[in-house]
Amino acid sequence: MRSNQLLYLLYGDKASYRHEAKFSILSALRHRRDAHSFTVTVMTDQPAEFAGWPVDVVPLDAQTLAAWVGAGGYHHRRKACAIQAGAQLAETTIFIDTDTVFVKDPAALFGRVSEDRFLMDEFEMLWAEASQRNEYEAFALELAQYNQLPVPGLRLFNSGVCGLTRSNAHLFADVIALIDRWAHHGQMLFTLEQVVVSMVLRDKKVVEANDCVHHYYAVKRFYHAMLEVFFERHGEVFRDELLGLSDQVPNRLPRNSLADRLRMKWEHKALCLSWRVSVALVGESPGGTQGAGGGASLSECAQIVLAAGSRVFGLRSRKECSGVGVAFNAFWVFCAMVPVCSVLNEKGPCLLACSFWALCAGDKGSKADKFQPVETVANGKVVRTAS
Repeated sequence: MRSNQLLYLLYGDKASYRHEAKFSILSALRHRRDAHSFTVTVMTDQPAEFAGWPVDVVPLDAQTLAAWVGAGGYHHRRKACAIQAGAQLAETTIFIDTDTVFVKDPAALFGRVSEDRFLMDEFEMLWAEASQRNEYEAFALELAQYNQLPVPGLRLFNSGVCGLTRSNAHLFADVIALIDRWAHHGQMLFTLEQVVVSMVLRDKKVVEANDCVHHYYAVKRFYHAMLEVFFERHGEVFRDELLGLSDQVPNRLPRNSLADRLRMKWEHKALCLSWRVSVALVGESPGGTQGAGGGASLSECAQIVLAAGSRVFGLRSRKECSGVGVAFNAFWVFCAMVPVCSVLNEKGPCLLACSFWALCAGDKGSKADKFQPVETVANGKVVRTAS
């Protein structure tokens, strides 16, 4: 029996989810210092996709996946079933959602799990806050009707990471039973599964994993595009070289202040969003200027981000970006001037036409073609670099 394992669940034929799983595994292996510290297990209906990968594959057939959904039709019940079954394969199991990236050695997480301590992704909110949300309304009413309301101080955790020992696997029988009881709320309360897990662990000690794992569930669109570009460039067949190459893909979006974001948006208003995002993510201007200065060609990181931005926003060239930027700015000026026109009556249309012309004329030229001094992200701070 294995000592420590990372456990993934992957089903369906969407390439984006397969890319998520493979990239998450690459990030885990890239940070692993001791090859014997843990193994990786993938439960999937696509076992052939992981041929040659350094993982243990547990094939899932259609019958198993159908049974795991249950009579209530709540698809995330499969996750609870996978954890219950997978936890029997090792002394300590940490289940990982596919839309994750490791930023530290996953081996550190296994030390946080014990017989009386569980691991979850991160604390999200208390029941007192959650129960006031629209998606919780029907669920909370039913719980109140049967006198089953949790205490207001119940801590609700994101279950993108879930770690437990083999001896505690039986708790997921309780999770599955409660999901079956409340599955009819699953369509409205999409996160029913993690709410139920939090309820079952209410009297247990729970620690967080979000300092080691970045769970990007809220910004999937751009990550999917980046991973699609990455695997198109380098293929999905495993080789050691992929570990280093995967480090070129940004694992977080920048966290700049509102003032910094507004200033960057204004200074690059003639450029399309894909170019502006690349500047913020990788600290390079689309013209090739890097934070240290100097006309080098774009790095692998920047190329992946730019290609992903083009796919997300449907823009391909700087010329197109400039034109679209002008059009959007003109559109917003038009919207802003509508109430002004209604007040100014006769002068309004004239003022609107002048503003529209000034904006279109003013946005053409230097900013799109020469790329003036820009603000980039370096070590978490916004800095200015000259092109």
